[in-house]
Order: sequence, then structure tokens, then C-alpha cells
Amino acid sequence: MIWKQNFKAYIFLTNMFIIFLFYKLILFLRTFIILILFMHISISSLKSVFLLFTFFTFFQFSFSQELMKYNHSSETTMPDWAKEMYKENADPGIVLRLYDKYYADHILVKNKHTQYLKKWLRSIGRSHSRTQAEDRAYLAKIDQSKSLRNNVASWTSLGPFDWDHTAASRSYAPGSAHVYTVEQSISNPDILYAGTATSGLWKSINRGITWLPLTNNILVSSVYAIEIDHSNANIVYASIGNSVRKSTDGGISFLPTGDATFQSLSLTVRDIRMLPGNSNIIFACTNAGLFRTNNGGLTWSNAQAGDFQEVEIHPGNTSIIYGVRKNGTKTEFFKSVNTGVSFTLTGINWPIPPVSGDQERTEIAVSQANPNHVYAHCSGEANGGSGLYGVYVSTDQGESWTFRCCGPQPAGPPSASNPNLMAWSDQGLDDGGQYYYDMGFAVSPTNGDSIFLAGVNLWVSGNGGASFACPSKWSHSEKPNYVHADIHDINYYNHTKELWIACDGGIFYSTDNGANFQRRNVGITGTDFWGFGQGWWYGDVMLGGAYHNGTMLREENVYINNWICTDGGDGTMGFVNPGIDRQVYSQYDIKTLKSNRTISPVTRTFQNKPNNTYIIGASNDLLIDPRYYTHWLTGSGTKLYRTKDDGYTFEQLYDFGVNIGAMDQCWSNLNVIYACTFPDWWGTKRIYRSTNGGLNWVEVTPPSGMLGLNPSLWIPYDIVVDHDDPMKVWIARTSMYDSDVNGYSVFYSSNGGATWQNISGNGLNGHSPTSMFLQKGSAHGIYIGTRKGVFYKDDNLSDWILFNQGLPAQTYSTRMEAYYRKQKIRNATDRSVWESNFYGNSTPIAFPSANTDKIYCSRDTVYFVDHSIVSDQNVSWQWSFPGGSPSTSGIRNPKVVYNNSGSYDVTLTVTDDFGTSTKTFQNMITLVNECKIDTIPGKSLVLNASTDYAVIPPLNVSTNTMTISCWVKPNGIQVSNAGIVFSGSGGACGLNLKSNNQLGYHWQDASGSYGWNGGPILPSDVWSHVALVISPSSATIYLNGVAYTRTASHAVVDFNTDFRLGRDRTNSSRNFIGQIEEVAIYNKSMSINEIRELRHLIRPEGNSLMSYYQFNESAGLVLDKIGAKHATLIGGAARADSSVPVGKGVSTRLTVNSSGLKDFGNAGVKMYFPSNSTYPNGEVVVTKINQLPDVYPVGSFQADSYWVINNYGGNTTFTMPDSIKFYDSGNISGGCQPQNYLLHRRLENGEGSTWSNAIDQAEYFNPYPPNNYLTFSSGNNVNSFGQFFVRIDGRPSGQSVEVCNGIDDDCDGLIDESYSLVVSNSANEGDNSLRAIMNCAQNGDVITFAANIDTITLLSPLILNKNLTFLDNTGSKIVLKANLSSSGFNGVEAAIKIQNSSEIFCNNIHFHQLNNSQSKPLILNNGTLIMTDCKLSGNPDSVIKHAEGAIFQVNGLVEMD
Repeated sequence: MIWKQNFKAYIFLTNMFIIFLFYKLILFLRTFIILILFMHISISSLKSVFLLFTFFTFFQFSFSQELMKYNHSSETTMPDWAKEMYKENADPGIVLRLYDKYYADHILVKNKHTQYLKKWLRSIGRSHSRTQAEDRAYLAKIDQSKSLRNNVASWTSLGPFDWDHTAASRSYAPGSAHVYTVEQSISNPDILYAGTATSGLWKSINRGITWLPLTNNILVSSVYAIEIDHSNANIVYASIGNSVRKSTDGGISFLPTGDATFQSLSLTVRDIRMLPGNSNIIFACTNAGLFRTNNGGLTWSNAQAGDFQEVEIHPGNTSIIYGVRKNGTKTEFFKSVNTGVSFTLTGINWPIPPVSGDQERTEIAVSQANPNHVYAHCSGEANGGSGLYGVYVSTDQGESWTFRCCGPQPAGPPSASNPNLMAWSDQGLDDGGQYYYDMGFAVSPTNGDSIFLAGVNLWVSGNGGASFACPSKWSHSEKPNYVHADIHDINYYNHTKELWIACDGGIFYSTDNGANFQRRNVGITGTDFWGFGQGWWYGDVMLGGAYHNGTMLREENVYINNWICTDGGDGTMGFVNPGIDRQVYSQYDIKTLKSNRTISPVTRTFQNKPNNTYIIGASNDLLIDPRYYTHWLTGSGTKLYRTKDDGYTFEQLYDFGVNIGAMDQCWSNLNVIYACTFPDWWGTKRIYRSTNGGLNWVEVTPPSGMLGLNPSLWIPYDIVVDHDDPMKVWIARTSMYDSDVNGYSVFYSSNGGATWQNISGNGLNGHSPTSMFLQKGSAHGIYIGTRKGVFYKDDNLSDWILFNQGLPAQTYSTRMEAYYRKQKIRNATDRSVWESNFYGNSTPIAFPSANTDKIYCSRDTVYFVDHSIVSDQNVSWQWSFPGGSPSTSGIRNPKVVYNNSGSYDVTLTVTDDFGTSTKTFQNMITLVNECKIDTIPGKSLVLNASTDYAVIPPLNVSTNTMTISCWVKPNGIQVSNAGIVFSGSGGACGLNLKSNNQLGYHWQDASGSYGWNGGPILPSDVWSHVALVISPSSATIYLNGVAYTRTASHAVVDFNTDFRLGRDRTNSSRNFIGQIEEVAIYNKSMSINEIRELRHLIRPEGNSLMSYYQFNESAGLVLDKIGAKHATLIGGAARADSSVPVGKGVSTRLTVNSSGLKDFGNAGVKMYFPSNSTYPNGEVVVTKINQLPDVYPVGSFQADSYWVINNYGGNTTFTMPDSIKFYDSGNISGGCQPQNYLLHRRLENGEGSTWSNAIDQAEYFNPYPPNNYLTFSSGNNVNSFGQFFVRIDGRPSGQSVEVCNGIDDDCDGLIDESYSLVVSNSANEGDNSLRAIMNCAQNGDVITFAANIDTITLLSPLILNKNLTFLDNTGSKIVLKANLSSSGFNGVEAAIKIQNSSEIFCNNIHFHQLNNSQSKPLILNNGTLIMTDCKLSGNPDSVIKHAEGAIFQVNGLVEMD
């Protein structure tokens, strides 16, 4: 059978002697009544006296199962903290201080001591140690509240009752309830009883398919041992309340057994057995002896003194009884041959541990198949090993024993030949285990060689115990014979041939000798929660850390039985985001649920998790900002952190120097925060307030004088703050023990803690608070959870009232949350989750919330959500978004975009059956529009450590046509499987590096992508362009434009998880170290032509480009230049100046495999290859980049562009072209000489000062736009390609004079920088012509005419669009003439046109119309024309015309001819 030892928190009680005398009196009265009941009351009438009986038989203590210390005398390397822990009356404060000190310098590895510590701390936290009078008063209050109907609570359980075992993301070790024992009725096999660790006794009438509670109305949590009457399934004995209780009505009621003396004993009952064939004879193994009754429990006698663990009965001779007693560091075997009247110590070769060892726990078993055999499963420590001490077998009814397993000796170091069957490993190769905590043992009733042995794992033997195998490790939950870890009870029944197992995860059942196991848990509300959170509007999204059972998760009705056990180990936390209603936070990670039981949640790292522990008052809260649900505060260790991007990056706000406990924040003023501290176990607990968002704090702890005569300053606090008034705050003292805080448990302050008021009253007397909750929208309704129940008080009540109707009488409240939508309160307890209506309904409190306070692009969407206190009873929402689109909305979660930069107010009005509320946040959203594509590379992403990477939000597309393109520069050889651009969608998808920098990819891992080794090797320490192109039938990896293709099927993947830049999505150790630049993700399979053409170019919009990252921001988010999936830098990820050869420009492809001219068109290169030569023999791509490279050869004046020529042909080197021309480099000037132009080259992906010396100088150049160029011909040395840059070196002697012609005439890099305003060329155009001078002239200039210029004939229109003066100061008037009938003026309005805004002054100018066969004028004035001493000739009617509004002014003499 099963058992455990209790930790008993030492409590110093006053007036012990008086209490003892009173207790003896109660026992006497109780015994008297019991005898009367047994003699005079029928079974059917017991119900009517149950309440009276309960009053006299309340159960003072309800400890968890006893904790048994490990003997450590031989363990020379045991750390000091463990030695301290195993001392009598160990001090948790000292132990934890030593523990923290030890693990500051040591890596924490789970072992038997750390596991014991966890259980020890939990036993303290779950202990019950109030006085009998207090417990009586509490039970009476429960009865009174029922009769007076003033308890408006209506608690019902929401589970977990079981878990969905076949759902995706199921834990590797799923479970739901901590069960100690399960017993099957012999007379009716459909009836079973089960004892649990936290939720009492349960009964099934359908072979465990469903279960009903039996002890909800009495003060009991743990039941270790059960025995069912062999002929009457309604008669059952159970270890309840430190004694043996009996029910004769199928568990409806339980009566104490024994006389006053027996009932006065505080017993740890470990095993109960009935003698087959005689239901009056029953044995009870206790810490005070092996007791025997021969009258069905009316009286008991101590058949054998001592600390008894086990009792078994010979399967064929009921006169023979076996028992195991613990005696110091050993166990002893006892035998009775007179039905247990007396026992004799016996057993030759029974294990005797050495002085330096111990053997303190033994389970024994018998089998009908071998009735004279007795089997013993012994645990302990000896010979340098611990865990399994040995399996022993007696074939002569226990007279002598043989060591069967394992290895050559008891215990010893574990190995393949000496497996430790108590270890965590299914190979038995690790030492220790939890061998004094979990042990089970049974032998098949039909095959004496078939043995089942349990500790952490279940082991089986088919050869009588000579060897064992573990068919399914505790973490192999995918196997059909899976059984949860930490097994306490194994029963193999002869009458049904069924195998029943009770363990930390629940009840498991087999009908085929353990080949397959079924769960039989449904209905047992036994999940022991140590953390809990739930959704806001979707309150049936729930998550909580559970003792022994990982994290229990519910997503509305997605899962079978509603719940799934996920994560693993022992959970202690749970939170749900109120705005991202399917995002939950566990101690393992942050999960995004998928609303589909067949799809695993998307997970990511949960950094700076709030403090979470089994120590009451030491856990912290995740304070999610009600305005911006991606902003939250977390107390991690001693530091308070803030995130504004949902946990990707953090800012440390404050360091308290000691650990942070409970926190709360005021909704109306989010700068006001309260925090409680937990320095250590006995350290003084304090309360602090911040009024500036957590940057600075002041202490507001109540003075010690307010906390009673013995203030116990070590007791921690829970805290809540009013939503409207930040100065109204309530605290509850939540002791690690079940401390007597009567009259000093709850306090209130109306001034932010400057002063405090004691509001403990009398209603909470006898109870130690464990949690506290303030119901918003009520009259300050406060719910206090305790170790037994829930209490309530508000402004209208003078004292605390019991709020317990429907809740088991002894229910430990871990955390309470409100489900305002349904006007409910939820309570996560040691008996699963419970729900009740509020004491009174909440009235609405409007509160708009958004995913961010700042957006960066006009295309960014703001995701609003209602975070109001409002029910769904005729609910309505009215949003107002001035400046947004839409500007109003009537739904709960509108999406809004803003087009113009600025800050915007948001208003929300909510209405339900209980009222209306409106809230406006001014400047709630700010738009800073910064999402233009940059035309230069700018900066790159720099990743220097394994913690550095960037996160791209989910793309939310489903596709199997995708292209990922980027530039990378790895720092040396990377770790195997380092992620470059990687998503967790579909299991794993993206581009990565395999061993030795070989490029690889994943696509769901479905078709062998993980193992494909056909990718190229990525060079170290240089820039390379890489791309992954996925199509339904192939994957192609490109390295610098060269394709490596794998033919394979690729299914459609739903990209609903984030991408990581520089990290494998599912493995944090697979990080890329180096630089990444120009990341582009396309929703298409790009062609090889597109990959090559775009290799060196900034990406244009369109072409199915989904997201594009250039990393050019100075700080903050990495903006998506094409979409709205802005990336977040994690860890030390940073930006640095980029040297990648990329920019805005144009590219052209040609195949070069023959002689002749190769014109690359707009890319600005022409090559002429000679005949009978070596050619590239393949595609050549020329890219002209219209900017300077990162580093360039310095010249007299600089070019504004350079070229990258990529050779994809078979010949990397080739015969030099006869000539190569480069067009429009930006530094081709007319006054220069060809030989001043030098050509430089570096590698195609080169960077820095790696340019070659000049490989050639130009032989010819044409400086005249638009087709200016340089020609490098003979000896150009271009026999391979790469990057090319044209430099000008010096200016020729006797340099030309700058003239106004639109080119650089003096080789200084400047065009028309110094020019003459004298017209000296009478031609229609050309250097120093009127047109050229007008081109150079600026507003206000005066244009004059050389003395030798007397006539200028215009051959095409002259447009005057500046403010100019035309002056002939040589004396005779210059003649400007035109023939408007000539072809140069076809389709125009005039020969000379003055634009609207132009102002033209003419002085001493003669305008002459040569021929006026057209009606158009010589001059058309649309602006201002002022003539002084001018002449108009030809046909005066058509020489000049003024538009409406034009100004014409005449000064001096204007002659008309």
C-alpha cells in the first residue's frame, strides 16, 4: 500500500495543558455518542445525525502525506543546505539561504534532495494547524450560512477533471490529479474508492469511468489508505483526520473507529487491510504500531508496536499475516501465524544496511500464483549508491530471503548491470530518485514471476524479479502503456485480473497485464494549482501551473474533457493576455493557442519571468497594462522590468535589492504601482509605492505596532488597489504557515499607505489568508481566499462573511480572478478551478485598449480591444477614432489605420444591463510615418552573441511558394543548424546553416529537407547573397546567384508563427553570429532571372514582396519597408554601417558566349569581344548602382555610381574585350583628358579597401550628355568581372575655361559653375549662344551681347521662365528675329514665350518678325514684359500679343516699324 511522512510545522501553542484537558473531555463525549450510535442507530438513519457527528469529529489536522527524510550520514559531498534541511525541526529560512548560496556557484541538477526540498516547502504551504475551536467554529459557520441562506456563493468546479491525451502539445508527462491510492471492491468490481493528496476521498460506481467526491463537507484533504469490505462495497475504511474512519453507507458519511484511547492518537495511517473471510478483522499500519480490530473497528488493539509501513495476508492461509516495520535506519519483517493476534520478528537474510547506509522503506507483495512466496521491494542507500536497495524474495512464507535484483549487491553505483529502479532514467543509470516518496509493488495473481515495481517509473519483471525492464518511461506519454511519474500504489486484483495504479498524475488501469493502460480520472478535481490566469473576454481560456502536473491549459471547449496537460514538471504560474485572447504565459514559454486540438500552440521564449515558487507570498504578478496589452511589468528576482513589445525586449525600471512579491497597479493612474517584497523566509516583508511608473519608490509598510502583540514581520503580503482612486489600497497578510493572524490579517489605506486601518474584524478569525481579489465595478468588494475557503466584504458589510456555498469545506485558495463577462469569480485551488457568481454584479467601467501606443507607417493597423468591466448581458460598444479609419465602430475589437502623422484621441462607451460608462484617452495613438524604402544599404543587423537575434511577427499567409532573400556575412564557421531566416511554422521552415557552413533549409521536415546535403558552403567573413526559393515541387538555394536545387514535394504551410533572423526558431542554441542585411520575403517562387537581376539592387515594391527589412533605423523597431511586420531586436542585436554592395540602380542580363558587341543597355556598359577568344560562356549580369560604394578610390572629384558585373558562365576568366565602355559614371567632364580616367576593380561582393590599383586608363571619352561615356580599350585587363569604379586622377595642364554649355569644361567636377552672361555666339544654340546663356542664368541676371553680335535668328521657340534683363549696351540694337512659318515653329504659340511668373526687362532690343503667314505672334506675354528703347518690326499686328492678366510696360521710346 502507499504512505508518506508528513512535515509538521512546529507551532508553539500557549495554554497547551488546558487545551489537552478540554480535548480529552471531547473525546469522552464523542466516544459515548459513537457507542450509542453503533448500538441503536440503523445505517439508514446515520445521515440525520451526520451534522451533529461532524461537530464532534471535525478533523483538526489534514496534512499532506508524510515526508520521509533521506539518511545522509554516508554522503560526504552533500551540500550544507541539504544537511540543514534534514535536521530535526529544520528552519526553512536557513535552508533556503544556504540553498541560494550553493546554487549561486553550482548548476542546478534535479536530485533527491532538491525534490525533497520542493515537497517539504509545499507541505509547509499546505499545512493546516488551527485550533480545534477555530475549526469547529468554521464548520458551524458553514452550517449556519446554509441554513440562513446568507451565503450567496454558488461555487461549481470547472476542472480539470482529466486531460486530452491525444491533443497536440500534450505534455511529455501529462497528469491532472495527485492520487495516493485506489481500491476496487471485491463484491462489486464496478465500485472503487480513491484517496487523493489534496481533494479527499472519491468513489466510482462505473469502474472508474467517472468519480464523485465523498469528503467535500469535512475538513480533509489527504487520504492515504483505503480498505473496502470484501462482501459489502458500502462499508469502507479510510485514513481520514489522523485516524481510521468508517462508512457504512457507501461513503456518504464517515464515523470514527476505536475507543477514546485510539481516537486520542494522532496517527499516520499508511495501510489498511481486511482479513479475507472475516470482515471484522482489519489491520491498520500506523506510525504508532500495527493495529488490529476484531469487531469492525469498534475497538483496536496494538498487535505490534512500532512504525509500521506495510501489511499483507497470505493468499491461501489467512492465519499468516506479514508486516514491515521501520526501525531507525532499517526495516524489519514481522510474521503472525494467528491471524495477527501477535507477531514475531523473523526473516533470515532480510536486508540489514551497513552503518554508513540506510534501508528505511519497504513494500511487500504476495500472489495467489505462488502463495508461499513473499516479495519485497526495498529502497535505501548502501555501497556507494542510493535508490533501489534490492528486490528480495522469500519462498517459505518469509522465514528466509534471497536477494534477486539488481546487480551483485544491495544498492551500489547504478550501471547497466546494476540498474537503479527508483531513478528517473528508464535505463536505471542515475543514482537516487525519490525512493522514500514514491513506491509501489505488486505481483500478478496468476503468474508469480510477473512483478510490477514502481518509483518514478513503472518497471516489470517476467522472471520472478531476477531482472526488470521499464516498458514506458514516465516521460514517454506517447506510448500505450504510459503511466505518469511518481507511483504510490499498485493493486493487481485476483478477482478481476485488473491492474490499478495511483500516482501523481491520477489513476491508470490495465486489463492486459500492463500492455496497455487507460486513464480513469474523470471527475476527480484534484489538480493542485500554484499559479493561475484566465482570459478577459474569453474567460474559458485558462492556464495554471500545477504541482506534479506541469501546466493545465483550457481553451474554451477545444480539448477533449476541456483541458490539456502541457509543459512538464511542477508548474507554478499562469497568465493570459487580455488583448491577445489566445496568448498565454507559462513558466516554460509564451504560447499562442491555435483553437485546434490537433495543432500545437506557437511558442516563444518567456524572458524575465515573474518570480514563481511554492512559497506563499514569494510569487510575483505579470501586470499587463490595461491600455496597451503588449506593455507589461514583471518582477523578476530583485528587479522590476517593463516591456512595450510583449516580452521581446525589456527595460529595467528598478532594483529593490530583494525579491519582489505581489504587485498591483491603478487603472485610472497607471503610474501608481504597489509592490511587496520577499527578501527571504524570515526577512521583514515590506510594501512600496511608486507614482512615476516604477522608476522611484517609497515604503508604505504598516507600522509593526498595528500588526498585533507579536507582529511577525516575516509574514508576506498580497495587495490590491482601487481601479479609480490610486490611493485606496488593501493588503492581506499571507503567511507561509497556517499562522494565527486573528484580528490582524487585512488592512486598508485611503491615502496610498501613509496610514492604515485594520479591517480584519472577527469574520476571518481561525483562517490564514492565501490570496486576495478586488472586484472592480463593485462597492469595493474584496474576496479573501484562505487555506479552507473564501470570505467576502465590501463597503456595505461591517465584517467578513463566509462565501463558500458549494466549495469543499477545506479548499486552499491559490489565486482568484474575475470573469466580468459572466459576472463570475474564479478560484484556482488545490482542488482544481472553481467558479461562483459575484456577491453582487459589477457595473460597467469603460477601458479601451490597443496593441501599441506608437505606429510607424500609415499602413500599420492598430488593433483595439475592449478591456472594460462589462458583462455580455445586452452589451454594446461605441468607439470614436478621430482622424482614424474607420472613425467609429460598434464592435468589441475594431481595427483602425491612421493616414497622417500625429497623435490621436480614442473614446469608448460600453453599456450592459447594469449601466453605461465612457472613457477617453487623449493622444492614445501616435503615428510617425517612417516606412519609405531607402535607396542606400545604410546599416546591417549585427549579431555578436548567441542571445542576439531579431523577431519578425507572423506573416499570416498560407503558401508553398516562397522566396527568402538576404545578404549575410558569417563570423567564421557557425554552429550546426544556425538559423538565418527561420520560422517555426509547419514545425520548422526557413534558411539555415548545417555543419561547416553548408547552406540548408527546412520545410516542415516532412520530406527530408532537414537531411538534404546538396547546398553550397557559405564563405566565412565575407558578404554573400543567399536565397531560398520554395515551390510545390522543388527547393532551390542560391549562393551569389548560383542555384542548388532539390526536387521534393512541399506542402502548404500556414505561417502563423514568428520568423527569427539569426536564430533557429525552435532551438535557442542554434544562433547565427555575424551580419545580416537586406532581408526580403516574397510570397512567390522567384525565377533565377529575378534572383540574379535583384541581387545587388534595393527591392522595388510589388512582385509579391511581403516583408522587407533594411535595418537603417537609428534605434527601436526594424521597420518593414513594404508591409507592417516590424521586427524586434532581441538581446544585444544591434545595427552597424553596412558595406554590402547594394543600392538603387538597374541591371541587365546577357548571354556572352561569342564575339561582337554586348550592349547591356540601361545598365550603362558595352563590351566588344574579339573573335576566336575565350568568353564567359554563360550569363553575365551587369548592375549599375547609382551611389558610391562603402569605400572607393579617391579622385579629383568623385563619381556618383559604380558597377557590379556578375559572371555566371563556365569561364571565370576570359579574353579581354577589345573595348569596354562605362556610361554616365557621374565624373565624366569635358575639360578632362581620357588618360586621367582610371579603372579599378574588386571582387563582386567585395567591401572596404580591397580595390585594386588602376587596371587601365581610358583611351577615349565623350563628356556630352545624355550619353557621356569612357572607353577602355587596349590593355584594359578586364579578364574577370567584379565591381568596377571609375576614378579621375588630376586635371590636365592648360585647362579649359568654363562656358555655359551644361557640361564640365574645366575638369573640376562642376558644371557651369562659373560662366559668362555675354552672348558671343549668334547661332541658334551652342556654346555661349543666347540659349546656352539663358540656361545658366539665374533669376535677376542681366544678359548682354558682344559687340560683334548684331543679329540672332531663332530657329525654334525661346521660353523665358526666369526673371531676366536683356541689354544691348553697345549702342546699336541687337536684332532677335524669327520666321514663324518655318518648320521649327510648327504647333507652337509664339517664337518667344514669357511664362506666367516671369518678369522680362528688354533694353535696346529689336524684335523682328521675318514672315507672318501665321497669325501667331513673335512674342506671347503671359507674365510681365517691360520694354525700354526697343523696336518692333515686321508685321506689328502679330509681333506681340498679351494674355489676359499679363503686364506690359513701356519706358522711353519703343519704335514700331
